[in-house]
Order: sequence, then C-alpha cells, then structure tokens
Amino acid sequence: MKRVWMCSFGLGLVLWAAGYPAASQVPAPASPPAAPQAAPTGGGDTLDVSWTKPYAEAVQSKSDLLILNQPLDATMTRLELARWLMNVFDFKFVPGKKEAPLKDVPRRGPDYLNVQALLQAGVMATFPGGVFKPQGDLTRLEALAIFDRALKLTAPSKPIVDSWLKLYKDAGSVPQAGREFIAAAAQAGLIINVPAADTLSTDDVLTRGEMAVLLHQGLVYQKKLAAVEPPVAQLKIEKPAIASIDVQPASRVLPGQTVTITAQGTPGATSSFDLGDLANNVAMKETTPGQYIGTYKVADRDAVVNPTVVVHLDRGGLTAQAQRIARLEVGEVRAAQAPANQPDNYDYDDPAASQPPPRRSSNSPGDYSRRAGGFNDDYGTGSSRSYNSSPNFPDDNGFPAAPPIGGSYGNSRSAGRFGSGNPPIASTRRGGDLFNPPSPFEPVQPAGNLRIQQVSFDPVNRVLNTGDILTVSCAGDSGGKATFKIAGVTGPIKMKEISPGFYEGRVQIGKNINVPGGTIEVALERNGQRITRTIPQPINISSLP
Repeated sequence: MKRVWMCSFGLGLVLWAAGYPAASQVPAPASPPAAPQAAPTGGGDTLDVSWTKPYAEAVQSKSDLLILNQPLDATMTRLELARWLMNVFDFKFVPGKKEAPLKDVPRRGPDYLNVQALLQAGVMATFPGGVFKPQGDLTRLEALAIFDRALKLTAPSKPIVDSWLKLYKDAGSVPQAGREFIAAAAQAGLIINVPAADTLSTDDVLTRGEMAVLLHQGLVYQKKLAAVEPPVAQLKIEKPAIASIDVQPASRVLPGQTVTITAQGTPGATSSFDLGDLANNVAMKETTPGQYIGTYKVADRDAVVNPTVVVHLDRGGLTAQAQRIARLEVGEVRAAQAPANQPDNYDYDDPAASQPPPRRSSNSPGDYSRRAGGFNDDYGTGSSRSYNSSPNFPDDNGFPAAPPIGGSYGNSRSAGRFGSGNPPIASTRRGGDLFNPPSPFEPVQPAGNLRIQQVSFDPVNRVLNTGDILTVSCAGDSGGKATFKIAGVTGPIKMKEISPGFYEGRVQIGKNINVPGGTIEVALERNGQRITRTIPQPINISSLP
C-alpha cells in the first residue's frame, strides 16, 4: 500500500525534529494532511507479510508486547507504534519538562504520558496545531526516521550516504531530506526489503508485521536480540580490506631509481601509500580488480633504511589502512667505520664509543655483511641451513621455509621437517607443556638504551587460515636476538636479523587453531638488556577443521 498525498508536505510530520541538517529543508505543512487513501484489495495487490512472523515472534518472546494478537498485515498506527517504542526502548516521561499541546490524545487517557515521553525525547513529532493523529499510518521513510532517533544514530558523511543510496534502484524517489535517514538506517542494519532487496519503497505504508521487523532489527543493533536470517539478503557496503603489501626491489635503491608498492585489497577503492618520512599520500592505480600499484622515484637527498610502508584504501567513505616494514635501503645511507685494528672485546653499549666495529657472525668470523642468504639455527635444531636450500614452501624472494603453526603434536616438540627451533602454535596442549623451556619474555628486564623503532606483521586486515604465512618484522638496534609470540597462545618464535637492525620471523599456519583478536609481542635482547613492543593491530587466525 502506498500513501497518496493530497498536498506536498513530504516528511514534515516526522523528519523536522530529526536533528539532521537536511531536515530543515522540508517545508512545514500549512494544514494537517488528508487521510491516506486505502489501498486496493483486489487479488493483484494482495500483500504477503508471512515472512515477518519469525521477527514478530522473536520480539514478542523477549518483551511484554502482544504483536501476534492482531493480524500482521493490518496497517500500523502511530499510537500503536508509540506503545511499542515505550515498551521496548523504555523512554520515560520527565515531569516538569515542557509538554507539547495534544488536541487528539486525551490528557487523562492511558497513552498521554507515553506520547509525551516520545515527544520530549524528540523521537516522534506532532502535526501543526498540536495534532498527533494517533490512528494515522506511517510510511517506511517516516518509520526509519523515528527509529534512527530512537536508536540515536548519527548522520553518515555525504560520501557514505551517496554510496548507500547507489545500492537502491529507486533512490531517485527519496527526498533530499530523507537520504541521511536511509543511509543511517541501512548502516545500522535496519533495512530489510522484501521481496526486492534493492527497492526501498519509501512511500509504502507499513503493516504491523513490517514494523515488527524494524523493531526486531533495532534490538539486534542494540545487541538485545539475535539476528534472524532474512528471506532476502540485506544490501551492505563492505568496509575495504588490504590483504597484502609488496615492496620492490627488496634491496638497495639509489637516487633516480624507483620503488614500486603493490597492494592487494578490496576492488573499486581509491588508494594511496606513505613511504616512511620520504613521501605521503602518493596515489596508487588499480591496474586489475583489487590490485593497486604506486611508485616513488628516489631523490638525491633521500636516505632511509627499512622504512615503514603504509597503504590506505577508501571506498565510499569507508577506509582501511595496513602497513609493513620494507626490506629496503633507500639512497646513500652512510655508517661510521671502525679502525681495522679494533679489538674484538669492544663495548658496543658504551656511549663513549662512537665508532663500533661491524658485528661478526659467530659462524663466519670474516663475514661482516650477511644478509638474505645462509642463516644458522633459524627454524632447525642448530645445523647450518640456507634459506634457499629448504625443500618446503620457499617464497619468491628466497626466504626460508616457514615452520607450521598449529597441527597435532604429542608429549614433546616435533622435530619434523622444519626442526624444533620454533615450537608450534597449538590450540590445546596434549600430554604436557609444549613450551616448557624458559621463555625469553619473562621476566622483563630494564630496556636501558636498547630500542625498537617499528614492529609489524603481514598479512593484516584479514583472517589467516591453514597454509597462510605469517611474517613478523621488527626494526631496532642491530646485533640483538629477536623473538615474537602471540600472547597467551605460543611460546617465543625466533626471528633473524636479515640486515642490520631489521629482524624477521616467518611461520606457516597449521591446523587446529583459533585466535580471535590476538596480540603479537616482539622482544629484542642484547648484552643483558631486553625490550618488548606490542603490535597494535590484532591478529585473527581461524584454521579449525
């Protein structure tokens, strides 16, 4: 049933008190509106509201309302809605607060204080002349405006409003003053359009069953009721997400050369990136759906080691941000050189020592420049192992095979194909403590002059599943021993210093693990000093069978 207006008063009866700026554009009616015409009752216009019954039953079971005592296809009146709102949302009449004049609601009647409470709260409004029209009907748009105010929803930004309205094919019929109400209601999950999800039908007069659905969705928004699966899927604007960030080349980049940032994420967004302190908000181009590429040309004065790369996505006013530490040396980064005869017992932590020598590898006394190549005691038991020699799960950059997270383990650590250097992440402990050896995270020692500048993990903004590779990075003082752990889930997992001051640890997600909103903590130790830092972004893992 659609309301047929005898005069163009639009949304004045309910929208003028909404508090949204656009509502002021609606002219007040010169006189109360004429009664709506009754909808035809022929067989071709029969309204099926049977789909609303599960919603009505759910609301009635959790409240004192009697919804099913009358037909669900009956027209909802303003007075009955006032009773429902007072019962469910528990508005209170405030004695002493100004009362609105009401010509058609008796002062001594049982509904007077209920109506006044809703008028005091600004949830409902009267027609000019103090007319409430208790037996009047409500259109879908009027009802959404009332529920927006009852739930205290805020008006979305214009880009978000526009994005929501684009989802509906009849959005052109929505008055300008009603667009923010539609977007706010849709964002809160109030709108369920049956039979067509993409049709708002804002002028349709609501039945009792349809109003019960709206009331149910309001309680779901307040987390007072469980959701009911709608017969027609609700339209949604998904918040964008960033799945991965790649920085190339993963090596030294000289002035005049180019750094390329590639991000995978939600298609159809606007993207940009920041490169440490060198560049901010550099535009990226979506080359294929969901793939964004941007470049930065290194200038003569640019100089930075392992900069943080931050990628931003914006889709319809909803934003996402992810970051990773790049294995990158930009420009001419000069470091002090030690004399050739510098003694091996040089105190690296002496503030008076201005020129420490390069640190030597314990396995190769003459090698001062070990980078992404053969590492010892990485994921194995102590034997020398090259990243490129691992037969399992090598990546495109020659990094080592990743040890598994999760899986089934017995009374002790499984050496397995990845060795026992890193204990597995397990959702349960069977037959003993998997992490019995003393943890380097306990106790925390004074940090002194030891520093961690940056920590990050990749991929972010998505749930990790079985087979995914988790990479944790840390930029800090060089020459230390770094580990990371997922707090309350794992023991310490070793990280390698793959370039001076840049540490990285990689593990593969196995089976039987569930980590909702976990916290990754990174620890760095050197010469008896220790410091920890928590990664602010939560990690989510779901690899349950």
